[in-house]
Amino acid sequence: MPKGLDIRKILFLGNIFRCTNSKKRGVFISNQRGNIAWLFNIIYPIINSLYNCDVGIFKEDSGFVENLYRSYGLNPSRSGFAKLINSEPNDILLDFIKEKFGRSLIIGFELPYILCRALDLSGIPFLDLAIGPTRFMPDLSLLARSNIQDIRNVLFSYMVDDDYKKVCAGRVMSFMAKRGSPRIKVGSALFVGQVHDDTSLISNGDYLSFNSYINDIASLIDDIEYVYYKPHPYASSWNVFSDLRLLAEAKQSWNGVYLCNYNIYRLLSSEEVGMVVSLTSSVSKESIYFGKKGICLAKYPFAVVDSVAENFESYTEIYNSILRRDFWLDVLKVFGFKGVGLKSGGYDADINYHSILRVTLGSDWGMDFGLYPRSAKKVNLLEFSLNLRALFWLG
Repeated sequence: MPKGLDIRKILFLGNIFRCTNSKKRGVFISNQRGNIAWLFNIIYPIINSLYNCDVGIFKEDSGFVENLYRSYGLNPSRSGFAKLINSEPNDILLDFIKEKFGRSLIIGFELPYILCRALDLSGIPFLDLAIGPTRFMPDLSLLARSNIQDIRNVLFSYMVDDDYKKVCAGRVMSFMAKRGSPRIKVGSALFVGQVHDDTSLISNGDYLSFNSYINDIASLIDDIEYVYYKPHPYASSWNVFSDLRLLAEAKQSWNGVYLCNYNIYRLLSSEEVGMVVSLTSSVSKESIYFGKKGICLAKYPFAVVDSVAENFESYTEIYNSILRRDFWLDVLKVFGFKGVGLKSGGYDADINYHSILRVTLGSDWGMDFGLYPRSAKKVNLLEFSLNLRALFWLG
């Protein structure tokens, strides 16, 4: 066990500061409760099968969150959130952390810098998880980080192999090769949209947009005749039109700027696409495995390393290891937990079933074309609506 730590319980914690702009019954409501419940219900039965220990979900203190926002001179809102999450923790937050999380191991989901920093300064160990950027494998990958070196060593031992990613990309391209290329022009540039309040777009207390990089975009597409824009399926129609307008402005013409809603992996598998550009989307990172030139206009927010991470600000990409009992044995034995040991046979065998994380999260992440078994594909009415509105706007 790391020196000075005496862990008595395990608590699941999310980004309690991420909120909607409204209140329910006059009480601040975090919009991350569903994500934490998902993570807890995936992991808790595994830990419970190994250890007899106190495991639970942290019950957020809505009054405290509102007061913390105001201690920074902010309101709980989309704009306030952007200004808060990368701030240094103040004494109010540090006192709260020490009171609520003493003698706990925190398992987090997409914890912001301010929370990780407060936990670290308070001597509270944590393992923070986020959905990984590689989403074309049989199941989702995860990004993992910790403020405990021994856990970072464990994470490195479960790091997903880069060659395996290339193999999986090859499977996708093989699948798409028999289904024809999308109707786009050779040598095209593909721009990938994001939802306007994506946390990965936060920089210097505000949300980035294509407008912030209009000159960079103009330079990138200077000698490219055809530019295609793939919107995020959850993006508002107005945001889609705004991005298209900015691309046309950078190109100095609407001629050659097109909206497309082909499956993202069909586009990445296409020989016609040469360059994939986004603000901070993981698609730019994925495109490299499909032989494309992937570009993030802004700094990619996750510092993913291919060696043992040196601090909690660096992530290790793991596969669906959180479904494995041996993973949790390796993590928790760092703190002196003594498990019951692995049983012969058992349910670890089903982790090779495709799309467990993907299905339980209720999102295909683009992998809805039948390469790996999962639930039936649904018609995306939002994308259909976006196409109709874009046709109306663009004439």
